[in-house]
Amino acid sequence: MLLAAGAGHEPLRSDDWRAKLTDSGKRAAQRYGSMLAERGWLPDVALASGAAALATAEKALKAAGTTTSSLRIYDSVSPDDVSGLLDDIGDVLVVGGADDLVAIAAHFDALCGGAPFSRLEVRGAHGLVRVQVRADELPEDFPFPAPGAVERRSRPAYYYTQSAAVPFRQTERGLEVLVIGSSGGRHRVVPKGIVEPGLSAAESALKEAREEAGVRGEIVRSLGDFQYDKWGAACSCTVFAMEVSEELAEGNWEEAHRGREWMSAAEASRALRVQALADIVARLPEALAEATSAANVP
Repeated sequence: MLLAAGAGHEPLRSDDWRAKLTDSGKRAAQRYGSMLAERGWLPDVALASGAAALATAEKALKAAGTTTSSLRIYDSVSPDDVSGLLDDIGDVLVVGGADDLVAIAAHFDALCGGAPFSRLEVRGAHGLVRVQVRADELPEDFPFPAPGAVERRSRPAYYYTQSAAVPFRQTERGLEVLVIGSSGGRHRVVPKGIVEPGLSAAESALKEAREEAGVRGEIVRSLGDFQYDKWGAACSCTVFAMEVSEELAEGNWEEAHRGREWMSAAEASRALRVQALADIVARLPEALAEATSAANVP
């Protein structure tokens, strides 16, 4: 089986890895992924060409509830190579520009017809069944909490399960907490994000800390959970204490525009806008002391 999807993006060169999906492109990719899950069309491997195609594949697979660990990057699509993958693996998701998809479709004596998203199913050595699915034909919302559910939400189900890291270090001045700017730069936050399919909550928290704050370290303990409203429903967030072992060079991480600042736990608590999270950060010194005391019990 071959699932062929066009990357929803503004025009770009295939080697422009700084390019970003538009908001409409993100939603279309996620709606496509939701459709894959609802119809049971989950690929064994995904191939992507260029930055927008890679982001499209990631968005689609996550919305389908599967991991992105099988993503591969290619410079140009070879229909013969894809045909070999079909023989060796079975189900392949290929995301690329129109030229890529037309070349693949032509190899199987079919055309994508200009549709943003198409499914090409190969049966036997020569037979082919083609089902065309346009992005504007897909539902605007997503099933929650799983494919086939009656409840619908404005974002994929995995968006509503999140985790946060509270990066800390011990200094001569005492315990310090690292805070960063929000994505829009309007207030202070700690690294927080969606728990991605294929990762645990703690693993996702470590990933957010590296990408948003440019720090690496070790999860020491869970600090608790809180809920807040977003995307028309309640998001649940698990918070972890993370002891920092490495700071990436100033400005040398994915979201360096956020900046970062070390401060006491009390100052960090006062700086945070979400009160439930602020309360958790305020209790960090006590939580760490409890963990140390428990570890020393014979």
